[in-house]
Amino acid sequence: MEAYHYKGIDGATAYLAGSIQVLTTELSVAISETLPYYTVDADVYYIGDNHKLSFLQAVKDSLLNNWCGGMLPCESVDIKKEVEALDFEYEYVEQSFEKVILGTEKLFEVVDLKRLSESQKEKIITAVKKYCRDLEYFIGNATAIYKVTKMNNIKAITRCYLYITLSMYFIEFEENVMLFCFGTDE
Repeated sequence: MEAYHYKGIDGATAYLAGSIQVLTTELSVAISETLPYYTVDADVYYIGDNHKLSFLQAVKDSLLNNWCGGMLPCESVDIKKEVEALDFEYEYVEQSFEKVILGTEKLFEVVDLKRLSESQKEKIITAVKKYCRDLEYFIGNATAIYKVTKMNNIKAITRCYLYITLSMYFIEFEENVMLFCFGTDE
């Protein structure tokens, strides 16, 4: 992980974000070993006491501080324009994050787990349970979970997270919100 990833945030949030990134990478490896090309990514944003920042503003601030630049050396991107065009609509989800991930026999309501062998399915279920347990250890209990139902300008997200995002969630905690993406890396 590059040091620039944490530009513009305090040390405690940077430590938390790094810890969450390690946990997410571990989950991503477990998923991609069983389901090639599928992956997850996450980021944590400090929204403050009484949620001084909206989820959208927290994501925008982070993207503006940590934009990776053009995908090709010759490519120029108006970062501010891309980030300002970003907008989300989301709905409250009434279940635990573990249930959100595993869904009803579908991983993030996208991948049918029934097509996997029992050992493959068990590997993913074990990795998801470990991720949720470790996530709770580092950041606490989620106070709310929201599924992103509509997004304007996904290009801003694909530049810094996944190549193709199939589903996205905001997980709200006491003073932080986590953006969690499921999709493909190719």
